[in-house]
Amino acid sequence: MRPLNFSILVCGVLMMCLTMGCAKLSKYCSLCENHTMCKYHGPGPNCEKIGGYGVTHSEKKQILDLHNWYRKIVANGYEKSGSGGSQPKAADMMKLQWDDDLAEVAQRWADQCRLEHDTCRADPRWKVGQNIYWKWKYPTHNVNWTEAIASWYDEVSLFNPNEVRSYRFDSKTGHYSQLVWHDTHFVGCGRRDYGLNKLYVCNYGPTGNWINEPVYTVGEPCSKCPQGCSCDEYLCGKFL
Repeated sequence: MRPLNFSILVCGVLMMCLTMGCAKLSKYCSLCENHTMCKYHGPGPNCEKIGGYGVTHSEKKQILDLHNWYRKIVANGYEKSGSGGSQPKAADMMKLQWDDDLAEVAQRWADQCRLEHDTCRADPRWKVGQNIYWKWKYPTHNVNWTEAIASWYDEVSLFNPNEVRSYRFDSKTGHYSQLVWHDTHFVGCGRRDYGLNKLYVCNYGPTGNWINEPVYTVGEPCSKCPQGCSCDEYLCGKFL
């Protein structure tokens, strides 16, 4: 007779196959055993009084517009805040696009209602970065994506512009540096409300925050875009 935990494991895998598709599940589980999509089947035990969740079509556009707006500010040299001076212009800042796979994994992690990063969120295409925002929602205060993304970007006031050419990780500025990392060009996000709490998660591909690597190349906007890539308002846009 097989152990009970084996039966539970098999049932869990079969259930995930039914909801996700076995091929898609295998894609993630082959990357790491504790991948968020393999380890968690639905909302976690930390989620009490579960409320709204997910990202609407209009919110996807809002998320992209906000990310790219902040990236344009930096790329064009308009950001005067910083620890020790203003931020230099970026020659190779990519324009972000929405990615449904990144969003699916971000939503699964948001569904766990845990204020920490997940262990493995990798994608077959690249390593994946992550930003998280949590807020206790006052009855009269409507938390939204504008507030979440602004909180990540506002860390720029603590970021030393001298570290643009060679990144040094600092937990106080890690959200900002991921948000403006030059060759990150896809983002996907998820949201979960539980009780009076709201949790926002965005996953980024390819990941940023590589130690000793440049956050971006300093120079005139779009002067060092990847070959075949168009310039779209100070950002390197879609490939031609």
